[in-house]
Amino acid sequence: MTRHLHAKHELQWSKHLKSKELTQAPPAPSFAAASASSSASGGMLAPAAHQTEDVPPTPTPASPSISTMSHGRVQLSISQTLERKRKFPPSHPQTLGLNASISKLLAFEMLSFRMVDTDSLKQLMAVAVLQYVVPSRHYFSKTAEPSLHNQVSDKIKCALRNAICGKVHLTTDTWTSKHGQGRYISLTSHWVNVVAAGPQAESSLAHVLQSPRIAGHHSLPPVASSPYSASSSSASTSSSSQPHTFTTNFSKRQQAILKLICLGDRPHTAQELWRGIEQQTDEWFLPVGLKPGLVVCDNGRNLVAALGLAGLTHIPCLVHVLNLVVQKFIHNYPDMSELLHKVRAVCARFWRSHPAAARLSALQRNFGLPAHRLICKVPTKWNSTLHMLARLCEQQQAIVEFQLQHARVSLSAELHHSTTNDWAMRDLCALLRCFEYSTNMASGDDALSALQYHFYVSLRKQLGR
Repeated sequence: MTRHLHAKHELQWSKHLKSKELTQAPPAPSFAAASASSSASGGMLAPAAHQTEDVPPTPTPASPSISTMSHGRVQLSISQTLERKRKFPPSHPQTLGLNASISKLLAFEMLSFRMVDTDSLKQLMAVAVLQYVVPSRHYFSKTAEPSLHNQVSDKIKCALRNAICGKVHLTTDTWTSKHGQGRYISLTSHWVNVVAAGPQAESSLAHVLQSPRIAGHHSLPPVASSPYSASSSSASTSSSSQPHTFTTNFSKRQQAILKLICLGDRPHTAQELWRGIEQQTDEWFLPVGLKPGLVVCDNGRNLVAALGLAGLTHIPCLVHVLNLVVQKFIHNYPDMSELLHKVRAVCARFWRSHPAAARLSALQRNFGLPAHRLICKVPTKWNSTLHMLARLCEQQQAIVEFQLQHARVSLSAELHHSTTNDWAMRDLCALLRCFEYSTNMASGDDALSALQYHFYVSLRKQLGR
C-alpha cells in the first residue's frame, strides 16, 4: 500500500504527511521507515508490539480513507456521525446565539416574521449548522423580538442616565402613511456621554463612564445593568477589573430613536401631538432626572403649536428651509418652469421609446460616454431636477447626434431648445449643487445646529454675493 501511494498518489500523499505534521500528531513510525524495516525483514511490516512498546496506549483517530485522503479530511466514526446529526436543544448556547442573530436580522432589515418559516431559510441553516432547528415565527414575534427590544431599551436608559448635561435635545417629524396605515410621529434624542477608551481611542473598546451630573446624588433609581454601561470607577482603575486598559477619556455624541408613535385615525392636531411627545419624554427622561431641551423639526403649524403647549423651544430644520428656498426658486424664476418642462419632455422621450433608448446607448458607446439613462424629474424632490439636468449635460454629445440622425419635428424643437440653452442648464446645475452640498452636510449623523451659520456664509460665497 505504501509503495502504491508513493508511485501513484505521490502529490496527495505528501500533502497528507505535511498536514499531519502541522497538526502535531503523536509520533508514529513513518511509512519510509516502515518500508525500510519491511524490506529488511523480508517484505513484512514489523510487529505492532515493537512499534508501540514505549508509547502509552491512547485512542487513535480513525485512519483517513483513500477517497478523502486527497482533501485532508478524516472519516468520522458512526458515533461521531450520529452526534453530528443530533439536533440542538432549545437551551443550547449555539441555539440561543443563532436565535438572537436572526432576531437582529429581522429587526434591522425590517423583514417579515414569515421569513423564518420559508424553506429557503431552513435549507440555508441546514447547510450552515445541521444541528440547529429554526423556531417558528410565533417565537420571534412573541419572545425573541420583545426580549431584543428590552435589551436595547436598557442600553438606552443606561446611556441616558450617564448623560453629561441635564437636558436631552430632540428631533421629530410627522407624516401620513401612503398605504392608509395611519399617522406617525418619530422622536429621536441626542445627548453626550463621557467614554473611556484604550490607546487607539475610538477604534478600541469604549465604556460609558458615570457622568459628573449624578456624582454624589443617589436619589436616581437604579437602571438595569447592561453591557453598554460601565462602572463608576475611573479609567485608571478600570484596567484592574476589565481585560482592556483604558487610557483616554473623550466625549461621544449619542443618539437613539425613542419611539415611532402611531396616532392611528386620530388627526394631527396640536393637542394629539403634544400628548404623544409628553408621554415619551415622561417615560424616558423623568426616571433618570433629565429634561427635554431644544427640538428640531420643520415649520408645520400643528407641530410648532404642540411644542408651544409642551413649553419646548423650537429650532427650524435647516434641510427643510433649504428645500423651501429651492422649490420657490424653481417655481418662481422667469422661464424656469418652461425650460424644465421641455427638458423633462426630452428625457421622457427616451424613457417611453425603446428604439430611441437603444440608439442613444449605441451613441454613448461611440462617443465613449458613460452608459447612463436619462433621469426624469420627480415633482416632490427638487434634487431630482439637479440630477436630471446634470445627466442631460453629461449626454449632450449623444443627444445632439441623435437629433441630427433622427430628427422629428416635435423632438427636434425640444432638443434644439435644450442645446441652445445649454449654458443656462450648466449654470443652473452649478447653482443647485451648492444647495445639495449643504443639504447633504446638514443631513449627516454628525451635523450640528452651530453649522447653520457656516452653511449660510458658504452659500453666499459660492453664489458670489
